[in-house]
Amino acid sequence: MKKNIMSIIITMLLCVLMVGCSDKDDSSKGMVNNKEILYTAASNLKIDGVVVSTPFCLNDLGEGFSYDKNRYFAEKGNSEYYIVTYIIHNGQKILEVQIYGLTEEHKTNEELLNSTNIDYISSEVGFGGVVEFAGVKVGDNISKLNSWGEPSEKKEGFIRYKGYEENRLKGTLSFTHSKSEENIIDKISLFMYE
Repeated sequence: MKKNIMSIIITMLLCVLMVGCSDKDDSSKGMVNNKEILYTAASNLKIDGVVVSTPFCLNDLGEGFSYDKNRYFAEKGNSEYYIVTYIIHNGQKILEVQIYGLTEEHKTNEELLNSTNIDYISSEVGFGGVVEFAGVKVGDNISKLNSWGEPSEKKEGFIRYKGYEENRLKGTLSFTHSKSEENIIDKISLFMYE
């Protein structure tokens, strides 16, 4: 009888422990939630000295900023477009950007395009200007991210932070760094979803 009671107690304890650990399964599925890191970086952007927070549009950057080489692409399955372009500041290319959910009117109405929120930004080696993501910029050592916590993805030359809300991906912040440059960040990309 005592053995049966002990077996029941041990079984119950194992069930409780397994239920308690079930919340941690997300990380083994690649769902480490870096929501706070993502939102901190997205709300602490500095683009050539101008402080902005996502969502932001070209007009939020002020004088001297413009788009260059607009390339429109049709989104599959609907009548909307997206654009891939660069932000130019005082004649220098400083960011690649992408904007989704555009209409035909965006192609001909520059003010409408300039006031539409940007979905994706990318700062890369070879671009001019200084773009900071919560104080981190291209050219910094990747070790600057050590205090940020465990990323959602990490492999040789690549680190990505993913932010989830209610199990829905809300955005990604990615860093690439080359081995030959002693772990110097050569690209930072931020993609925010609605």
